[in-house]
Amino acid sequence: MGRYRFTAFVNDSQPRYLVLWDLHWHVIECQRLEPDADLSGVMTATIAPLEGDGWQAAVSLHESSTSLSAPRRF
Repeated sequence: MGRYRFTAFVNDSQPRYLVLWDLHWHVIECQRLEPDADLSGVMTATIAPLEGDGWQAAVSLHESSTSLSAPRRF
């Protein structure tokens, strides 16, 4: 049996989507990405304004995913 290769960051011929959800699985933002888009750059550009609002990005080593933590409320 062959090993599974995670191909999310490999350019494909199909468009992809970048979707941000809140903690209750409500969509915050959704972007359609062209097949040749720089996925890492798009994710960085999408997260940057949220970090300015107090969100914190956490990168998971499992499947190269990124998650955001909500800002603390007092």
